[in-house]
Amino acid sequence: MNSMTGYGRGECLQLGKKLTVELRSVNHRFLDLSIKIPRHFLFAEDFIRKTLGKHFLRGHIDVYLNFEDTMAESASLSLNLPVVNAYMNMAKELSSQYGVEQDLTAYSILKLPDAVSRVSPTFDEAELLSLVENALSDAICGLEEARKVEGAQLFTDIDNKISAIEVLVGKAEEIAPQVVVDYKERLAKRMKEALGDVAYDEARFLNEIAFFTDKACIDEELTRMKSHISTARNTIKMAGSIGKNLDCIVQEMNREANTMGSKANCSSLQNVVIALKTEIEKVREQVQNIE
Repeated sequence: MNSMTGYGRGECLQLGKKLTVELRSVNHRFLDLSIKIPRHFLFAEDFIRKTLGKHFLRGHIDVYLNFEDTMAESASLSLNLPVVNAYMNMAKELSSQYGVEQDLTAYSILKLPDAVSRVSPTFDEAELLSLVENALSDAICGLEEARKVEGAQLFTDIDNKISAIEVLVGKAEEIAPQVVVDYKERLAKRMKEALGDVAYDEARFLNEIAFFTDKACIDEELTRMKSHISTARNTIKMAGSIGKNLDCIVQEMNREANTMGSKANCSSLQNVVIALKTEIEKVREQVQNIE
């Protein structure tokens, strides 16, 4: 069992170039990638997506790339002389024709649009891709380990909660037969109080008991709940992506608990069902974090 929450970091240093890759993962219904990378690495985005897709099936993963190059020359700046000359000629023409002061300075010229050209250093894509491969591989290993460690904790917690559900189902199974007995005693008492010594139709009385027994019977729900418990225990021991399967199982458990609650006709059984639904909800919350 793997969690969908975790963090991984990888770093690669080659020939003065340093790339750091950070992966931060949280739960999500599907695999959702958010990649934030420097402009020089845009060509590698598809490679990053495909690589992560091979290792992770679910979860929202934020990908951060930080690049440093201590050997590269700084971006060079140069005057765009044709543009600067055009600005100067226009300034002279305005001054001559309209008699305004020509107050252009070196600083003001440098601030004019397109007066300065910037040339960024170039990088070899193959070299950058090598950095990405190495740093991303380490980051993935770190994230996988983090998700595995938290997954082990989730396994223990969910296994304990399934055991608690199993105990509550056993209690419901013990109480269920007594519900009919209690109802029969209450109904007989009410009829005696209402009719006194007047004889009542025994057949109709037994028919009412039979109708109530059928209406309040939770045998089918208990049987299906036990089946879901067994399936859940087997599922949490499986490898791979099991989160969606567990989510479906928990939904079915909750459906059976709701049906049992609607049939519960005594406070003791209702209390057990409430506790049962509480434990199921706890499992549902934890399942949302499983890959």
